[in-house]
Amino acid sequence: MMPQDAKIDHIPGVTGHLQVNIDAEGAIADLDQAIALNPQDATAYLRRGFLYQFKRDLERATADLDRAIALNPQYADAYFNRGNVRYYQRDLGGAIVDYTQAIQLNPQPGLAYTNRSSARYDQGDVEGAIADLDQAIALNPQDAIAYTSRGNVRYRLGDLDGAVADYTQAIARSPQYALVYYDRGNVHHYQGDYAIAYCNRGNVRHRQGDLVEAIKDYDQAIALNPLDANAYTKRGSARYDQGDVIKAVEDYDQAIALNPLDATAYLNPGFVPSDQDDLGRAIAYYNRGIARCYGQRDLIGAIEDYDQAIQLNPQYADAYYNRGIARHGQENLVRAIENYDQAIQLNPQYALAYGNRGLAYKELQRYEEALSNLNQAIQLGLESAIPVRDEIQRLLNQQ
Repeated sequence: MMPQDAKIDHIPGVTGHLQVNIDAEGAIADLDQAIALNPQDATAYLRRGFLYQFKRDLERATADLDRAIALNPQYADAYFNRGNVRYYQRDLGGAIVDYTQAIQLNPQPGLAYTNRSSARYDQGDVEGAIADLDQAIALNPQDAIAYTSRGNVRYRLGDLDGAVADYTQAIARSPQYALVYYDRGNVHHYQGDYAIAYCNRGNVRHRQGDLVEAIKDYDQAIALNPLDANAYTKRGSARYDQGDVIKAVEDYDQAIALNPLDATAYLNPGFVPSDQDDLGRAIAYYNRGIARCYGQRDLIGAIEDYDQAIQLNPQYADAYYNRGIARHGQENLVRAIENYDQAIQLNPQYALAYGNRGLAYKELQRYEEALSNLNQAIQLGLESAIPVRDEIQRLLNQQ
């Protein structure tokens, strides 16, 4: 087989991950009663809208927040929460309008700037996103969320030193984020950890090749939040890159065992939780498959993991490709080709998939198809396919 790209996959960092327990149904029932008694209570609509948002019932959340704003057009919190709902609905323009209105009505809370920065970044307005995060930090220099978010933007821009500096500032701030939830008519405070800043700094250090320090950051993230499956996946990736396959597999096992919690909320609405959960689990299975396949030569176990990754993310070209490699290793050439086909369909520039499909056709003595695939791989930059291509060309010339 051609040299493999057996790189471990990663999931982008998220900001402000909170895990909470909340009796949403009970709280909604109490607020239903409060609204029945006083239909002009804008605060009750706001609170119920927030709970519907928590339950991911975005249509009802929008209706309640619309009503809260109609009753009180100066209600900054209602605009802010409707902005969050619109962000989840991928209405970025509407989210920015609502966050802007919340800021105009109450310029002090930095979280509106932080969340508006997410919408601006997703629209491609990187300068606007950075400006909002700068303002959030200026308003509250202790805002670990804003530092983490700015670190995320800098990381994605390739400013690794700047990202590390921001994550370090986030870690130095308050060790806990706080969010107010309404539970059965009363205000309760649930505190989430700041493990995400350690995790994101670990990502940057991993990318910089500093595996020892990256693992230390992932260790700290896990110590702060032992239920963070993503941190286990990332630490497994670093351990795999260190050559410690056994510990890497242990981390992937733990990541997979930690099923996503339904009661998950995000301060920064940068990702839709259900999609993020599936993506994270798919990557954990994929990475464990890589470790089993290339580190332990456990082809059966690797294929089982790739199967799971593909079930969770049917667009996962790398999982199809590497499942093809495992099938190839089992000498199941027909099934290997099927997987290479799928990888190429998802990513027509996948040189390795063309190269290994060419080798599979060669082993089946289907030389014309082998030659076509190897030529395509070479055109895409896979120079290691040239000797095999030349060998097949000689075989065809001798026929």
